[in-house]
Amino acid sequence: MPTITITLPEEKATKIREIAKNMNIDPEELIKVGIEDLISIPEDEIRKAMSYVVEKNKGLYIRLAK
Repeated sequence: MPTITITLPEEKATKIREIAKNMNIDPEELIKVGIEDLISIPEDEIRKAMSYVVEKNKGLYIRLAK
């Protein structure tokens, strides 16, 4: 099985360890489950969600760009 290494800020790594400890699983398993959930979502659903967020926040993005 391939291995992927990522770098996280310490506060995020700490949060992952805390959540994993509360769930009585290894941090690696928590991350693996999260990734599996993410990639199992159909791509069209992801696009719809992204479009919704962009459209909903359009005014904010325009104001921030100024």
